[in-house]
Amino acid sequence: MNISLTSKEYKLWLELLLLGAYIIEKSDCEEKDKYFKVLKYILSDKRSNSDYKDNCYITFNEINNILLRDIDLKEEYIESYNENMFWNELSDKLATKDAFEKIGEEITEDNYEEFLKLKKDIINKYIENFKESNYHIKELPY
Repeated sequence: MNISLTSKEYKLWLELLLLGAYIIEKSDCEEKDKYFKVLKYILSDKRSNSDYKDNCYITFNEINNILLRDIDLKEEYIESYNENMFWNELSDKLATKDAFEKIGEEITEDNYEEFLKLKKDIINKYIENFKESNYHIKELPY
């Protein structure tokens, strides 16, 4: 398969690949090797190993015997992602607890749809509340 990309598009594509590789590298993924094998092949492309690399402000470090991007340039994306995941996960956990309490009985096939709808509504309220508070809730321990 051939995809024609401009230099700007190629730079963005590489950054997407490398951000994904960074996430995989930091995860407990058991299949890292297959991803890094493909990434190493892609990064062996002449455009990745030429002056083009420098023109894109992409530098590489050797990590686990593969070339992986020095992620400093996109650290803000990772921090923002982590922050959003925290608030989404917190909303989900609190909403699950609240929905269980509100239904007040065991979740069964008969009330599962009701539970999911209630949980979704509560999640949305938590997220809205957190956003209105600019994610600064006095009751939270940080």
